[in-house]
Amino acid sequence: MSNVRVQIPVASMRRLRSAHRPKHKVACAAIKKSWETLEREEAALYAHPGDFMMPADVLNTGVGRFWGIAGTRDYMRARFAAADALLRIDTAAAVEKALGHFTAMLQLNRSDNLGVRDIIPCLLLRLGREQKCYDFLKWWGLVDNDYAWHDVTTPYLDIRNADAFEPVDILRSGDFMLSLSQLVALTLLKLRMYLDLAAFETDFPFERIDPDAELLRPVGKLVRAKLRTLNQADLSRMVQALKGQYRRLCSIVHDANPHFWRLLVDETLKTPAPPASYEKGSIEEAHLALYQCKSAWEESEDAIIMIDADTAAFASVYEGPAAVVAATDGLPRGLGTAEDLPKRRGTGQVFPSIFTPPPTSHPAETFPPTPVGRCQTDRFVYRNDHQKVLVYTDGACANNGQPNPRAGWAVVYGPPNRGGGSNYYIVSGRLEDKGPFGDDSMATSNRAELRAVIAALRLCDWRGEGFDSIVIATDSSYVVDGATGWAKGWMRNGWKTRTGSDVKNRDLWELLLGEVESWMEHGLRVELWKVPREVNGDADGAAKEASNKGYPSTEFRDIVITSSQGTTAATQQSPRVLALCLEHEALFVDVFGKLVSQITSKAKMERAATLEAAFAMLSQEPPPTVILVADGALTRQRKVLITSGIFGNRETGAAISLLPIVIF
Repeated sequence: MSNVRVQIPVASMRRLRSAHRPKHKVACAAIKKSWETLEREEAALYAHPGDFMMPADVLNTGVGRFWGIAGTRDYMRARFAAADALLRIDTAAAVEKALGHFTAMLQLNRSDNLGVRDIIPCLLLRLGREQKCYDFLKWWGLVDNDYAWHDVTTPYLDIRNADAFEPVDILRSGDFMLSLSQLVALTLLKLRMYLDLAAFETDFPFERIDPDAELLRPVGKLVRAKLRTLNQADLSRMVQALKGQYRRLCSIVHDANPHFWRLLVDETLKTPAPPASYEKGSIEEAHLALYQCKSAWEESEDAIIMIDADTAAFASVYEGPAAVVAATDGLPRGLGTAEDLPKRRGTGQVFPSIFTPPPTSHPAETFPPTPVGRCQTDRFVYRNDHQKVLVYTDGACANNGQPNPRAGWAVVYGPPNRGGGSNYYIVSGRLEDKGPFGDDSMATSNRAELRAVIAALRLCDWRGEGFDSIVIATDSSYVVDGATGWAKGWMRNGWKTRTGSDVKNRDLWELLLGEVESWMEHGLRVELWKVPREVNGDADGAAKEASNKGYPSTEFRDIVITSSQGTTAATQQSPRVLALCLEHEALFVDVFGKLVSQITSKAKMERAATLEAAFAMLSQEPPPTVILVADGALTRQRKVLITSGIFGNRETGAAISLLPIVIF
């Protein structure tokens, strides 16, 4: 490859724009903008005269090791963005062009630091190039960690015409292993081949197989070529072999990431934007694979229908937070009185991470109020992961930096009272004169902000409530930047700043990091979310009010709650009616307004807009008297388990039997 200069013909760009302008105006604008950026970066590389950092004519002299030349990275990022923008237009021409860019990027940079190897397989499938897809996946499945990535003389992506019908074990024998997106692509390839062969087995049960026959479903070239070598008995054996390979891959994908199949078959979920970062097995990794692979699945006939049926067994029954408590050996933190809580200094082994929200999201939408547990305690629970909880914190200081400062802190850990009261789930307090380890301190706004975050972590047994992650929303850059970045350098320098001065508020920083370490040991990850001040108004108001109340305590004092504190669940004396409105709650109220009025005049009616809320309400005692199913969303939920008209109580294991169920 002597020259990989980017070039899209002007005529092609014009055709793309004119053909899709009514529907894809935004996508076309993104393509234009990304293309302009790419052309600038490319021109800069061609104009570079060469120096000790980057050779001249690097687009030719640097082939194969591009990322190792730091000056080329902006170009590679720009080319990635330009190719990705093309995929916003669902045409074969756009997919073909994007594939060309990604393939050229691999040739420029064999080690693939931008992960285009995860995108290419599904693009090949979208274009019907199944053999090339398998060859590509097999090479990446067999390459090991000893491969000489920067040696352009070694073979690279050199597998041709491999047996795509072979067992999948061969691709899991290497040290490198396939990524989640590659495994998902391989699963789709095997499923398409299985469905194609099964269609021929159905249409030619006894007679001679005609490989060129036209069937009701499109058939790939791989299968048509294979059919020329098979008799009827061979065909049946091959169908069963491919079926086994496909189902094995379903399990392998589920083991790699338990979120992916559920997200793929969810008709209500829009394809998410790629996350900024992810961990293996996380929902963020599943979102990335969905972004890279979903179009190929949607364009493959019957693929999502099949995967929906064949992965239903992986769906876990929703058990609610109480199941987590039952699975632990006692409460992880052993919460009792405030005086019982240990105070631990951080050792630098664990630091909180930064929470990356979905694009253009608002905390109230991302973490809607959700009742949890037997006592129906309201918490802000992540919409995409019911084991992630949000709290808001803030600190305030009157006369900050002046004589007689007064500081307060506050934590908002739930919404307003569901019974109609005005009180929130809020705790607050004056900042103490002494720190957690007995150090005298001066009240400041930064100290109050830190104190609020510590209070949130020491407030209650978050693991006991069923959460494995807590997100702390704060408008303090001092807290977020300090805990996720600065503190690492401070600890390496013996709690000294870069200028050699002592770190301010060291005692609170040490306790905060100690809390993060302690919770991590018990299975709770701590994330910090820098939010705008205007969305943190409740915590801000409570902190300011606390700063002006009474006198500060001399000694550091914790406030702890139990799961029953602040709840509004009451003993139900009247009949309860549960309406499941998982998709069209407003429509249900508009159409059946008269019925709703009649019900509410004689019974308590509760509406569940999410599956988690529905199960939480089912777990209350006594159970609902009647369940109204207001739309068809329930039938598409994988967490629902209904057997012979009996709902199992997720909290106690007892049955809620003979519930009248009304379906609209």
